[in-house]
Amino acid sequence: MRASNGPAERSSRGLWNYDSVMTEWRTRVTAFTLTQQGGKWLMLQHQRLGIVRWELPGGHVETGESLEETAARETLEETGVAVRVGELMATCVHEWLERRQRKIICFFAAVPVQEAALPAIRPEEPEVVGVAWRDPLSLDLERVSAFLHPLIGAERSKWAGGHVHFRMEHRQLADGSFAPVPASKIEAAHLHQTHPISHRSACRPVRAGP
Repeated sequence: MRASNGPAERSSRGLWNYDSVMTEWRTRVTAFTLTQQGGKWLMLQHQRLGIVRWELPGGHVETGESLEETAARETLEETGVAVRVGELMATCVHEWLERRQRKIICFFAAVPVQEAALPAIRPEEPEVVGVAWRDPLSLDLERVSAFLHPLIGAERSKWAGGHVHFRMEHRQLADGSFAPVPASKIEAAHLHQTHPISHRSACRPVRAGP
């Protein structure tokens, strides 16, 4: 593949053309648990840059660990709850193009080892300011990490579509800060700018196939 130091380019479809950039990405893998008990999720309030949002417990995979071991360890460290990790429920590819940073995020189903387990804030996790069992469908999405929105949507549909996979990109907002944004929204916005669609044409049926 030809290397280039130029900026990334988007195709007419609004997708990044990675062939036009250096492919020296730093990729890391993380694992989280979606622990359920009585219809509620084991969640924590994490403070990042002064903003507090609900998240799931998890973190980076350490050398020699399996993904499941990481998810269980991080959950115990952050919430004090020992869990039994099950199947992979969702995956996310999170990219920060300008920094060439990528994370592969894995969300595993889990159940507490002990029934009616009580979570607690751990002193060694100063950025965790709250831990609780929460009904995900009752939460204000503005106070929930953007990474959990697809999972909450799947929970609302009772996971009718099975495994969930989605992409997020770190983008600069109007106020100058950076935040994760669903890649589908970025691509849709670009397509709208380059190929505006009238209301009439948007309502026409489209024939499937080539």
